[in-house]
Amino acid sequence: MNNCVLGLDLSLTSTGWAIDADDERRKWGVIKTARRGASRLDHIDDAITRLIEAEMPDLVVIENYAFGNSLSLAALAELGGVVRLSLHRMGYRYIAVAPATLKKFVTGKGQAEKAAMMMHCLRNWNVEIGNNNAADAFGLCQFGRCYLDGTGFKAKALKNLRRRRNHETEPSHHRPAGLPHKENRRWKIPRSLCNCTPQGTHSPLLPRVSHETACPVGAAPYLHDKKSYTPTGI
Repeated sequence: MNNCVLGLDLSLTSTGWAIDADDERRKWGVIKTARRGASRLDHIDDAITRLIEAEMPDLVVIENYAFGNSLSLAALAELGGVVRLSLHRMGYRYIAVAPATLKKFVTGKGQAEKAAMMMHCLRNWNVEIGNNNAADAFGLCQFGRCYLDGTGFKAKALKNLRRRRNHETEPSHHRPAGLPHKENRRWKIPRSLCNCTPQGTHSPLLPRVSHETACPVGAAPYLHDKKSYTPTGI
């Protein structure tokens, strides 16, 4: 088994698909049609069937229905039913992933925009996809690969945790470089002992702030050393 996964973002006009496998098969595309009614369903189902016969995936991952969009839900349900029936008859295993779950998996946010999905496909898997439906399908692919690999979701969760920790410890323009959030304490320093310049700056490297803004307890954006009364981390 090559852990080959086919992702399908079903659409009435532009169905996105993507293939990813351990044997370096990585491709994606869109099935477009301007047909209506049963002819449209037949065209999309036939294209998906030919794709499955060519790639022989171990798992098919379908984006589930967006129940909040009631206007197109009935037509999408018809297409989803036809595709699921074809997969069942061909004997292929499939799972359905809710749209919010997919967005959460790819971007970390369940309400992410389409553009964010394309951006995170590039960031997470180094693939540049110019179509948002194909990007959704590629995200479904990666979800399916984690599903097939019992440690996949755990590995992704650890990766996201490391990314959040690195982000939290990154220097911020609101404090001196290298200063952790928890150590951003303040001390009230008399004006006579503070090294604020007449122009109101502690250092050429720091933004201009007045003595009252930089030094009182609860207002100072910078950590001061108790002995020298100078900002640390400079």
